[in-house]
Amino acid sequence: NVLIDPTTLGMPIVYIEDIYEDAIPLADLKKSDGEIVVKYKYVSNDESISDFDCYCEIKIQGASSASYPKKNFTIKLYKDETLDKKNKVDLGWGKENKYCMKANYVDPSQARNIVAAQLFAQVVESRKNIAEGLKNAPNYGVIDGYPVLVYLNDEFHGLYTMNIPKDDWQFAMEGDENAKEALLMADGWGDYTALKLPIGEVTNIDDFLNYKFEVEYASDENNVIWIRDSFNEMVEILNCNDDVRIKNVLPLHLDIEAAIDNMIFTYFLSAADNTAKNVLWATYDGKKWIPSMYDMDGTFGIYWNGEPIDASKAVYPRIKSNGSLSIPGSKMYSVLCKYFAKEVEERY
Repeated sequence: NVLIDPTTLGMPIVYIEDIYEDAIPLADLKKSDGEIVVKYKYVSNDESISDFDCYCEIKIQGASSASYPKKNFTIKLYKDETLDKKNKVDLGWGKENKYCMKANYVDPSQARNIVAAQLFAQVVESRKNIAEGLKNAPNYGVIDGYPVLVYLNDEFHGLYTMNIPKDDWQFAMEGDENAKEALLMADGWGDYTALKLPIGEVTNIDDFLNYKFEVEYASDENNVIWIRDSFNEMVEILNCNDDVRIKNVLPLHLDIEAAIDNMIFTYFLSAADNTAKNVLWATYDGKKWIPSMYDMDGTFGIYWNGEPIDASKAVYPRIKSNGSLSIPGSKMYSVLCKYFAKEVEERY
């Protein structure tokens, strides 16, 4: 039953209900539980978006946020409980069946992630050269979203944002098995995501997790070795000592404009959780990689866990006591500052 008229609140209402007696209660769901099937009802406040009622495969989304009392969810919508037919609905970005519902637990404003993403989309739009795929992507491959109220089993669960998920359609990838399209998420900290070491042996998508990466999309999931090889080619050049090769060959494997934007924007927001982790890496041709921003709730004055940021945690280049420049973040940042300093300065 609809408990509130959404038109009076200026936002939609989502009702999620358990449908099986032995189901894990939604409020107790953990990331390790994987996906469960629930009933999903969306009551719109917008004439351009229709109400709908369907079945849903739901799971906990996020890393550190998975431990918070209020969880993020990835949802996939289906016509019935067999999950045979996708229920594609248009929530503002075209008809899709997969979305993300962000709790934004560390950010009481519920605004940082969405506002930062909208700002970064403006940055992408202003580039001289935008990858063709990004031109066709909703919000230029950056997430987008709006607030919704959520009920779990008729109990009010708070304010969320309904977001574009990490998926092929976020980057307008076409889904052709013969294409060399992939979306790689830096989902942890370490030398691999900091681009200091190449990804090691992989035989399937799950193997990337050993290196703190998650394959969010691959045009051919049965053939993922090329993703590693292509990405490692970029990493190898970033770590070589050949100045000429870095200047001339790196731009064939790394979108330099996108990389500079990623670095400047991360410093601008003092996004301490985004200097190596929370980078979405996209390729449309299996050769050149485009870094994009993701998960920006720890910005505008707060750290990844919601604590106020201070000088020791703030992220920006510093002059050391010996006069050298300290560049926090991945290997990509130090290479950009050394070999593409003029382009960095002009873009800033």
